[in-house]
Amino acid sequence: MLSLKKYECMDFSIIIRLINRNDLKDILASVSDEVKDYSMGEYELIVLDLFEEDEDISEAYGEVIILEEEDNDGAVSLKAAIMQDCIQICQKHNTRYFNKSVPFSQLQYDHILFIDSDVQFCTELKINRNTLLGKYAKQYEGLKDDKICGLLGITALVGNCSLKWKALEYSRLYRDYYSQHTYLNYANFSSPNNVSYLKSVIEKAGLADSNLPKTMYDHLDFSYSLNEKGYKIKLVSDIVVNKQREQFNKESRLKNLLKASALSDYNFGKKYPHTLVKPLPSLILLSFFVLITTGVLTGISFISSRGSFFPIILGIAFCIVSLLSAYLIDTKKSKNSNFFYYILGRFIDFRVYRFREKHRRRFKDRTRKKVVVYNAEHAKAKFRLQAKKLKIAVFNLIFLTLIILILLRSIVF
Repeated sequence: MLSLKKYECMDFSIIIRLINRNDLKDILASVSDEVKDYSMGEYELIVLDLFEEDEDISEAYGEVIILEEEDNDGAVSLKAAIMQDCIQICQKHNTRYFNKSVPFSQLQYDHILFIDSDVQFCTELKINRNTLLGKYAKQYEGLKDDKICGLLGITALVGNCSLKWKALEYSRLYRDYYSQHTYLNYANFSSPNNVSYLKSVIEKAGLADSNLPKTMYDHLDFSYSLNEKGYKIKLVSDIVVNKQREQFNKESRLKNLLKASALSDYNFGKKYPHTLVKPLPSLILLSFFVLITTGVLTGISFISSRGSFFPIILGIAFCIVSLLSAYLIDTKKSKNSNFFYYILGRFIDFRVYRFREKHRRRFKDRTRKKVVVYNAEHAKAKFRLQAKKLKIAVFNLIFLTLIILILLRSIVF
C-alpha cells in the first residue's frame, strides 16, 4: 500500500487544447466529471485556444463553428463562437483560459497533461486508480528512471470505420502518431493528445520558458528538444482516451490531416537538418520496379519471337510474396490484419510524401528526398524493420526464380 505522502505530489495542470470552440462546454463538463473525485493531489484546468481572435473562424476550422445561446425568453439561437464566449464558459467552470503564448513556468503544478477538446474518456470504474489522472499518477509513482521526462498514452479511434479510416490505420502516419507503443518503448516524438510532462524535468532541461506547444509541429519540436538533452518519453499502453473517426470521414478533413503531417515533417527537417538521413529503398518502389522490368522483358521476348511469360510471372509473384512478407512484419504486433487495407495504407503514405515534396518545391528546396528520424531508438527500429523487409525481398526473388525455372523445366521436358 502506497502512503498518502506519495500522493501529495501527484498534482496536475491539465491543458485542454481547444481544437473546436464548439466543443468547449462538453469537454469542460466531461473533464470535470472525470477528475472531480481525484484525491491523490490537486489539479488545475487550463484551456489553450489554438486560434487567434482575428482569424477567420470558418477558414481556421474548415466549417462555421457555432454555439447555442438561450435568451431570457428561452429562445435558442446559433452564433459563431468568439473568444469572449470561451472566456465566459471557462469562468463558469473555474478554468484558466489562454489564447496567446504561455510558458511552462506559469503553470502551477509539476505534472502537465495535454488532452484534445474532442476526446472521450475510457474509465472502467470511478475510483482514483482508474480515472485518467489516477492512471497517470500510478505510472509516475512506478518510475525508476530519472531520465523519463513524461508519458505518452494511447489515442484509440472509435465510431464509424469508413474505408478511409480502415486504410489510414495501416499507414505510417497512423503508426507513428497512434501506434508507437507497438514497436517502441519510448516515443520518437509526442503527439499533442494524451501526453504528460514533468515540469521539474523541463526546468532541469532549461526549457521552462518555452511556450506551451499548440500545434502538431510544436509538440514534435518540444519533445525532440527534450530527447536531444537525454530525456525520454515513456510509452504507456494502459492509459487510453477515445476519438471519433467521423470527424475525419470527409475527404477535406483527411486531406488537412495529411498536409499538416507533411508540413510538420518538412519544417522539422529544415530546423534540424542533422536528423535527415538517406533512406533504404522502399519495398513498394522495389516491387513496382521489378514488375515493370519483368513486364518489359516479357514484351521483348514476344517481339523477338521467343515469347515467354516467365519474366512477368516472376514479377507478379515477387510483388505479391514480398508485399505479403512486409505486411506480416508490419502487422505482427498490431490489431490490424487486412492485406487489402495495408496496400491502401501505403498509398496514403505516398500522399503524405507528395504533400511534403510540394512544400519542398514551394520553398525551392533542392535537398533530395530524405526521411526524418527523431531519435536514435526510432532510427534503429525503422532501419532494422526496412532492412529485414529488403532482406526477405531478395530471398523471395532468388527463391521464386528457382521455383519457376524448375516448374518450366518440368513442363517442357
